Amino acid sequence: MNDLFLGPRRHTTSAYVLQHGERTEAQWSSGLIVSTGLGATGWLGSTLAGAAALGGALGQDLDPRPLTEGLTRDSRHLLFAVREPYAGTAGRTVLVYGRVDARTPLVLESRIAEERVIFSDGMLDDALPSNAGARAEVRVADGVGRLVV
Repeated sequence: MNDLFLGPRRHTTSAYVLQHGERTEAQWSSGLIVSTGLGATGWLGSTLAGAAALGGALGQDLDPRPLTEGLTRDSRHLLFAVREPYAGTAGRTVLVYGRVDARTPLVLESRIAEERVIFSDGMLDDALPSNAGARAEVRVADGVGRLVV
């Protein structure tokens, strides 16, 4: 598995509560990308590159590459990024990127009644429903993936 997507089935905004370690935040976004070391240059990489380009437009010289350094095929951690975070009435969204490891899982509780899914590697046909009240906990697996050539 390269990437995991948690969010709306269609191109809409999703409401949820995100918990990572001691931090909890109500959010709205177009979803989250969780990436393994195999997928760090794919969907996660493009999400981070877009955020860096927006920072550049605001005069901030940002390089997203350090955010994925150390994430390799053999890593015992994952990285996540929130796509298009929307602060809503909260005024600010802070919990938009992080590392998931054995001690720090990522927990997402859906606040959308329908059309919310979880799927891997762009395989929408295999998506799991994750509607209002559903709680998804993303952690590092005990086993490791093996590349077979």
